[in-house]
Amino acid sequence: MALELLGDFSGDVSFVATASEETGGEGALYYLHEHRPEVCIALELGPNVPDAPVELSPDPTLWTSDGYATMGAADGGLVARVAQDAGVDIQYQGLSRGGSDASCAASHGLCARPITLGLAMENSHGYEIMHPAAMENLAILTAALVRAI
Repeated sequence: MALELLGDFSGDVSFVATASEETGGEGALYYLHEHRPEVCIALELGPNVPDAPVELSPDPTLWTSDGYATMGAADGGLVARVAQDAGVDIQYQGLSRGGSDASCAASHGLCARPITLGLAMENSHGYEIMHPAAMENLAILTAALVRAI
């Protein structure tokens, strides 16, 4: 959806589908050994967990930190401005464990600016539950952020 929204965007951007982010970001790290972007944007789940609760809503999550890295304050401000301009509300999350491809990359010195956006989600016995508009809002925010960076 984000790629469709970007349309004819001609900036220098790569979209990469990776594997193994839950076990240390190996897929992203493999790619990033050959490519060194300043900014890595990971699209993730925004898990509703006791230490970082979120509302099951259409509003994307923005991970301020996780078990691997902390997003810079300037990037948090950038995402907030982009979201406001795009008409999308965001939910902030500071996770005590886990990580995204962006934060794993930052922890290995392969990305200077990790940003992780997510879908507010609950998990129940193998089923992930989200708001019907969550995917669309995440795509809108992602496309707007790519254009702004």
